[in-house]
Amino acid sequence: LALARRHCAHGRAIDNAVPKALRARPFSIRGMVGPAGERWVPVHGILPLSRAAAALAALEAALAAAAPEMDRVGMRAQWLIAASGPAITLEPMLLWPDALDELHLESLGPTYRSRFAGRPVNMAGRALATRLRAVLRDILAAEGAVQAQIGRYYAHAGHLAPGSESLLRRIKQALDPESRMNPGALGLEPPGAGQSNAGSPA
Repeated sequence: LALARRHCAHGRAIDNAVPKALRARPFSIRGMVGPAGERWVPVHGILPLSRAAAALAALEAALAAAAPEMDRVGMRAQWLIAASGPAITLEPMLLWPDALDELHLESLGPTYRSRFAGRPVNMAGRALATRLRAVLRDILAAEGAVQAQIGRYYAHAGHLAPGSESLLRRIKQALDPESRMNPGALGLEPPGAGQSNAGSPA
């Protein structure tokens, strides 16, 4: 912070309103449950307008092919589609009836908790959601989509534009030379790096 202040000596500090607001009202896990208490998983991609139609057609085709399996486990798909300037976000979302975890139930509040608790486990639904989400993710990757999160789920290292991976490796080396921060999360470490720290919290 002291270094930042020195470099921003001609700027004007403002109140840290955004982190205060986020801490006062953090992300609600209620948004991770469907309107009828279904389990919910999304997968998204951000594409240029020129690629969006082909990507949407491929995603719809994959869901249509999986429709019989989805029907057997009670799964349905919903869509979030948003346009911003020269890009479109496509986000198919899978919802299916299933037991909720304690994390869901603790965060739902008493009204929803009483409505949604005690539902039977739907392992077939979970297995299909895992498989189908990967199919949708890979379709978006094949169409050149980028994501708003990197995390551990979307393809990253090895699937980047020319020069991007080497740049990210240099940033990782400069900021985290011993690979202590989430070792292996992005696949940017050389083989064996960070293994001694793999059990340490980031």
